[in-house]
Amino acid sequence: ATTPAGTQSQTLARPSGQQMAITWQADDPEGDKLSYNLYFRGEDQREWKLLRDDLTDNKYALEDDVLADGRYFFRVVASDKLSNPAAQARQAELVGPPVLIDNTPPLVKASAPRRNGNALEIDVDAEDRGSSFRRCEYSIDARPWQPVEASDGVTDSRREQFLIRIDTLPPGEHLIVIRAYDAAGNAGLAKAVVR
Repeated sequence: ATTPAGTQSQTLARPSGQQMAITWQADDPEGDKLSYNLYFRGEDQREWKLLRDDLTDNKYALEDDVLADGRYFFRVVASDKLSNPAAQARQAELVGPPVLIDNTPPLVKASAPRRNGNALEIDVDAEDRGSSFRRCEYSIDARPWQPVEASDGVTDSRREQFLIRIDTLPPGEHLIVIRAYDAAGNAGLAKAVVR
């Protein structure tokens, strides 16, 4: 890509989606070999959708970005049809607790930096649609991250406010980058330039 100043810039690729492991336990009292059909449905949906049939392992890896953000239920139907004639095969099912899928990073906004005596202060508003916040931190000029506490003392809501206070900052221009993580591990970023 070319920037307005005409210099070349490079876009760094993000890593591909992570995998979510769905696992379950099943035993047959007669020791028959079991096969599984795996279904899912969204919290706001009525019908089960077949995700995979005739699994012989009690686990399944799912790309975590194949489903939109929201709560999902997974249902496993176990059958001993591999060891019995169709008329004698039996099956049982289990529906697990809801699973939250959250792939969307939080929205993080930073106020313009302001001087308060010798200190520099930046107000940060952070909001996430899917899950609550777990931590917020900032970095000055790409140096190590420094933790920031939520204004209410606990970083645990889907909307949080933070106050970054830097007591000593050398003269000159500085880049302050703010990063807030939600419970799913998504990070939202904001920046402020101090001159």
